[in-house]
Amino acid sequence: CIPIAYDIEYGPSDIITDGVDGFLVPPGDIDALAEAITRFLAMDRAKVVRMREAAIARAQDFSAEKIVQRWGAAIAEAMAAHRMKAGSVEPEMSARLHSVSADGGEAELTVVLGGAELTAPAWAKLAWVGRKKDVYGRSQASVEGFGGLITVTGRVNAHDLALGESGYADVFVDTRASGVPTRTRIVAKSLSEPVSFGDKELYATKHGNLSVRQQNSDGLDIVPNRQ
Repeated sequence: CIPIAYDIEYGPSDIITDGVDGFLVPPGDIDALAEAITRFLAMDRAKVVRMREAAIARAQDFSAEKIVQRWGAAIAEAMAAHRMKAGSVEPEMSARLHSVSADGGEAELTVVLGGAELTAPAWAKLAWVGRKKDVYGRSQASVEGFGGLITVTGRVNAHDLALGESGYADVFVDTRASGVPTRTRIVAKSLSEPVSFGDKELYATKHGNLSVRQQNSDGLDIVPNRQ
């Protein structure tokens, strides 16, 4: 298929090179459109094949994979520009598990935030990401500041917490602090024993970070190693 398109703003001329991989005609010019069709029908076989191959190659420049890559790069560039405009770099932040309790199928976590120049976040959420990055979720949390400390408290429901193919998810605090969105891994070195809620359990990894995994019906970890 060889494209024949009106040369309107924002589109066709960015994709089609007239006479190489398609035809461009002035917007709304029916006579020019008819002439382009006539030109195409009069082309010899070899030129049609060359133009068709060029059109296919150009279309591949706009494949879903390449568009996603460009979109991701544009978002990263926009975020970097926003940080520069805000006059700040991403704040150094720490998140330490202060307490965790279970109530049936829910777990309530309180996390203490730290940082040299940290201000109280505009908002905060508890977040979990599958170990293979195949699942992701968040739950609402509240932010409080007292005694020079900033704490984040939220609840996680076992039913809502998907673990993905690995059977593990790592737990974070998502915040917007000093105008910058930040994701911080929760340190849980004080958590000596797993805390069960529903069919899941929170535990400290061998590196001392907070993660969640599946447990069996007897409350025993079905994957015994502490990844």
